[in-house]
Amino acid sequence: MAAMTPWVRQYSLRDLLDDCFDLFKARLTTLVLAAVIPYLLVVLYVAIMRLWVMPGTFLLFSSELSGSVDKLLESPDQLLQRLAHNIPFVKFTIGLVLINGTATLVSYIAQCRIAVREALGLPVSLRDVYRWMAKPFWSLVVIGLLGYLALPVLGVIAYLVALVVGLLGAAVGLLGGGEMATAVGVTLGLVTLVIVGAGGTFILLTALLSAPMVLAFEHAGPFMAIGKSLRLAGSNFKAHFWAFYLLAHVNLTFSAVVVIIVSLLQLVTTYLSPIVTVVIGSVVMAIGNKALLGLMASFQTLVYLDGRCRKENFDLRLLARDIGLGEEVERAFDGTATPVAQAMYPDYTALPVAAAPAAMASAAVVGVTAPPVASGYPDYSAPPPSVEPVVAADAAPPVISAYPDYSAPPPSLEPPATADKEPGDDQP
Repeated sequence: MAAMTPWVRQYSLRDLLDDCFDLFKARLTTLVLAAVIPYLLVVLYVAIMRLWVMPGTFLLFSSELSGSVDKLLESPDQLLQRLAHNIPFVKFTIGLVLINGTATLVSYIAQCRIAVREALGLPVSLRDVYRWMAKPFWSLVVIGLLGYLALPVLGVIAYLVALVVGLLGAAVGLLGGGEMATAVGVTLGLVTLVIVGAGGTFILLTALLSAPMVLAFEHAGPFMAIGKSLRLAGSNFKAHFWAFYLLAHVNLTFSAVVVIIVSLLQLVTTYLSPIVTVVIGSVVMAIGNKALLGLMASFQTLVYLDGRCRKENFDLRLLARDIGLGEEVERAFDGTATPVAQAMYPDYTALPVAAAPAAMASAAVVGVTAPPVASGYPDYSAPPPSVEPVVAADAAPPVISAYPDYSAPPPSLEPPATADKEPGDDQP
């Protein structure tokens, strides 16, 4: 059962980035290990294909391609001819792409589950993160296809906007001559194309940041995950957008560092064996890529939790569950609380309802009592109920005072009269 942890709260931009790296460091080993295990399928596939299924054809095609990149670029027809004569290699490449994509998606879902379970204080084991993988996997495939289909639409929109801006710039540039009009129009068009295209892509990716977490943790469908991701992104879109922008640059920098490390290792191991060079370079590159996926999963976990805390009061629900009031508070937030729970927890968010004009008119008539006004607050303007006791009509009402009556004479301290004294003997 999830519990209230320091990760479950609302985030600002700075805290989002800081806690993202903290969560990534807290589960770095598990995140990388969960991503490397599916990647072993890729290694096994490549080893079987190269060593047993098609060793001669693969090596022949590799030798033909080595050192001839410039010639292939000069004559693409030669590349197509060589591909036609090497159908087994084409099949190998297609299989490699499919298996690598499958391993990447599986490892990514596993990393998302690890990050969100760590943030919620749940136990993390590799067995749990790999269970029930079919539905999130295919849902993530559908979301990926929809995202790739949306990119051309964004490109067309960016092109049309850039065209309009370029024409307006060219019209303004006509004042300075034909050459000035062309330069201004082309410059404004290109700048607008880059800004609108890149901005639209970042907005789309920011809006879909929480979708993988909804798939991995809540096992929702693709369209439900997209809808919930859009709602959660709208709760703190500015912070999510700039955090994703900065994190994208961190990923680019990290990728460049990995490439530099791989290049240096290849220079060192070139004199040992070509096979050792390829193996070391592939291992370092794979670990670096899987670490980048783990960093992104950690970031998306905090984005997901931030959105749920803002939209669904997720932090308050977990806190109420920890103190034993989870069921009643859940019903109160969902609008299905029992009368006992509604009496215990009044609705402080409700606004007082103004009295109807008909009620005001009836209250103005003498002798007619105005109907009660429905309100979320008590009617403090009403006089308090009477506490005077009911007495007879001819009797004087008793005086109720918090202080004794000092005006009355003190009681007599004389001893009581003897039996032989007549009543009235003590009178003057």
